[in-house]
Amino acid sequence: MADINTWTFSGRLTKDAEAKVTNTGSDFVQFTVANNTGFGTKAQVLFVQVTLWGKAGMNLLPYLKKGKNVAVTGELKTHDWVS
Repeated sequence: MADINTWTFSGRLTKDAEAKVTNTGSDFVQFTVANNTGFGTKAQVLFVQVTLWGKAGMNLLPYLKKGKNVAVTGELKTHDWVS
């Protein structure tokens, strides 16, 4: 049986979403959500980059503007970065 990988969170968009196209012609939309946790001296902000593929992303693009509050549910994928 496969493990479950579903993540739900909410926050505000840090800038307007951007529409892009892959080399193979697939449409997608990317945006970053700032998710605030804790309060006072324990306050933290988690910045999450979100990718919406296909028609879903293109249909939501006009509404994904800086400062908008959004809720996201989807599969979590991480990437390693080399500095």
